Amino acid sequence: MGQNKATYDQNPTFRVKGEFLTWTGFEAILNELSSAVLKLDKANAVLVIEGYPGVRMELIKQALENHFTEAELIFADKFALTGEEIRRKFDMLITDDRVFGRMAPITLEDYFKKERLAELRLQVAHSKKPLTIIYGTGASLAAEADLTVYVDVARFEIQKRMRSLEMGNWNDTNVDEDILRKYKRGFFLDWRAADRMKVSLFHKIDYYIDDNSLNQPKMLKWSDYCLGLTEMLSGPFRFVPYFDPGVWGGYWMKDKLSIVHESEKLAWAFDGVAEENKFIFTIWKYAH
Repeated sequence: MGQNKATYDQNPTFRVKGEFLTWTGFEAILNELSSAVLKLDKANAVLVIEGYPGVRMELIKQALENHFTEAELIFADKFALTGEEIRRKFDMLITDDRVFGRMAPITLEDYFKKERLAELRLQVAHSKKPLTIIYGTGASLAAEADLTVYVDVARFEIQKRMRSLEMGNWNDTNVDEDILRKYKRGFFLDWRAADRMKVSLFHKIDYYIDDNSLNQPKMLKWSDYCLGLTEMLSGPFRFVPYFDPGVWGGYWMKDKLSIVHESEKLAWAFDGVAEENKFIFTIWKYAH
């Protein structure tokens, strides 16, 4: 790695120079979203909260129900294919192999039957409430939003949640399935489709929520997030590395780099793997 104990930073952050507002915790976040909806000054406003597969959507559901008591709340995941239906439909891509699958240009729309997606859109269209909130993975397929929120989570954090048996794959009950098989489906199917959705929403997102920390979601405006990215990409930066045990694991990384990790022996070090690692902004000017 070319680093030593004195210089290797296991938790690098990027200090953003911009004066960005941030909101931490469900109460602060939902208060800000309420204010944003009021500023729309629109009857029958539509708020879409699109979540990456692996987001703790149950906690978001509880927070929304407690805060938006007068709104129509619609959970998009309920209209999607079940885990068994997903396995049948994408059987040729998932394969029987424990690790290897097949890539394909699937989208989140492929996870919904046409009639069920039509039902979802009809329920939104017929809502009589002053505010309709569609939330979940694929929520943005339901309607044209007046306000769009994207809830994101790093892939390795998703893997940790799968390993701890907190969750299975998206919209599935396979919590106890082999972690390699759960990872395989995410890698070849769910995450690919969700990545395509995320990119398609870049010009529509209003707020971005980081769901990596339990009960500590953090939000900032999407425009500020993009400014932070632009600033970060204008010079050197580091992703947050992660380390993993394995059957051939040892003590080298702990001895040489002073890595702090719950596992005794480490076999893997991922540092600079954009698809897996995350990065952290330090925003110090304004915080809510």
